[in-house]
Amino acid sequence: MMILLIEDDKTISDALTEFLTAEGFRVELADCKAEALAAITKSTYELLIVDVSLPDGNGFEICEKASEKGMPAIFLTASGDER
Repeated sequence: MMILLIEDDKTISDALTEFLTAEGFRVELADCKAEALAAITKSTYELLIVDVSLPDGNGFEICEKASEKGMPAIFLTASGDER
């Protein structure tokens, strides 16, 4: 299964890539909205894991475009604020 991981935090993307690869998934990375949109325009993925907050926007537009191509997406987000 090919997964596109869209995450701008290198620590998080490295950890997730290591975990997913160990579980047998193939992982491609994008660290911003523009890079992710370009990737889903030229390739098809079985799953997108999308950070909500990206340096050049948010993940909602990525999910909208992925949905148009029939690609499922899961939002992944982290916040330093526990509330």
